[in-house]
Amino acid sequence: MLFDYFGLSTGAMVLWGFYMAFLLSAGLAMLGINTNKQVLSASLILSLSYSLSDLFMSIDMVASDFIYWASYDVLTVVALFIARYKWFRHAPQQPAFFYCVLALSINASMFFMMYVDSYLLGTRDPWLLWYIYSWTVISADFVMVGALITNRDFLALYRLFYPQPYTAQKAI
Repeated sequence: MLFDYFGLSTGAMVLWGFYMAFLLSAGLAMLGINTNKQVLSASLILSLSYSLSDLFMSIDMVASDFIYWASYDVLTVVALFIARYKWFRHAPQQPAFFYCVLALSINASMFFMMYVDSYLLGTRDPWLLWYIYSWTVISADFVMVGALITNRDFLALYRLFYPQPYTAQKAI
């Protein structure tokens, strides 16, 4: 019973984090401090996606819900790529965009594995996959929130996938 409430409050915290990331990006854009529209659009898309998925899902989770969550994440990744292609094609890719796509892809694969395990295979007893799923999805959600707020490569994954060419610096 305690775990049910913890799960609901964690989801609410993540949703609140996406709202705050969007409001921060919108506020900074309106003030002219940070005009990075790529992060603004990504935070808006994630806020809307997570709001819709929470709105249409019931509190009584069933095993078939995993495939719906995986679908939401895949559709969110598609929406991010459409927005990037349509509006930010020539702009450099931001670390926040990269982290959101990576985390959503990880979440979608974890949801799909849980769907196969719990719905198709009918597993009812928790085992290692379930614990990995819990920690991975929660961690990925908080990484997305942090990436949208900071727009920094804080895990050095962006640099790993997109190494910057070496440029010599001028001596001061």
